[in-house]
Amino acid sequence: MHTVPFSYDFLNEINSQTPQAFVRIHNTGASRFFKKYLMQDAISVLKWTLPENWDADYFRYVIMGFGFCAIFKTDLFGVIPQHCTLSGYNVFYRPTRALIANPLIGSTELDINKNCVILKLMPDYQSIADLVDYYGDLMALTYESLSINILNSRLAYLIAADGKADADTFKLLFDEILSGKPAVVYRKRQSQNTLVKGAPADEWQTLVQNLQQNFIAPDLLESLNAIRDEFLTMIGIPNLSERKKERVNIMDSKRNTYETQAKIDLWIDELNDGIERAKKMFPELDMLAVKKRYNMDEMEEAADESTTINSRIV
Repeated sequence: MHTVPFSYDFLNEINSQTPQAFVRIHNTGASRFFKKYLMQDAISVLKWTLPENWDADYFRYVIMGFGFCAIFKTDLFGVIPQHCTLSGYNVFYRPTRALIANPLIGSTELDINKNCVILKLMPDYQSIADLVDYYGDLMALTYESLSINILNSRLAYLIAADGKADADTFKLLFDEILSGKPAVVYRKRQSQNTLVKGAPADEWQTLVQNLQQNFIAPDLLESLNAIRDEFLTMIGIPNLSERKKERVNIMDSKRNTYETQAKIDLWIDELNDGIERAKKMFPELDMLAVKKRYNMDEMEEAADESTTINSRIV
């Protein structure tokens, strides 16, 4: 989906009116951190063979980040890929023209499948940016909760003091305890509580936190790993999404394999279709190829062989 082309001043005005209580994850440091490495995970699933005059980093980020690029021939640089804008439509509502804007090339409008080829990742010309945004935000929110819970676990006691002298006394006692002294002696004070029959002379009022009951960091860390595993499944990287189960039967394993391979197989088919058309239009691209970096069939054979060996040992 494409966003409405509002100008930056309108967007700033709308964003500035967002209530402070609203949970905002986008554009935070943690969100950008996770999205950066999720994008790298996604880029790693495809192994490319590219012409020497192509910039591999530029090409991979355009394909995965924008979803498509135009391949065309220039007088100065030869056949190259470039990010482009699509326009027009045919009888099947597919784009018919590609507009390339590059200061070293100039603005060029090309006819698709006549003097350029569109290499796309998905049938709808979309990228994986929405997946990276969604799971990056979830991981950032979980990480924030994890950090807060770990920080709160340090708050074991709250001490109530009658005044500054009381507070300073307790701070001094606590410092001596933390210094490693086995016993600390302090002077008994007279409190107003002594006016009440049966009340102790010293009464430190403490609020003790149940750290074990409130400490959920392990669960949050498990959730963080589970979110990343789900993302890896979406982009075709084998993972331990069944880690919580003591036993994973064959059907569960197969189901996870199908889920892991469904999208990456579709992406490979779309890219190979564009590669074949590009090779027909530009024979010099005979080396252009793409394949999956992680072969699930080979991994399953290795896992089955390992299981057989272990069963024989037992």
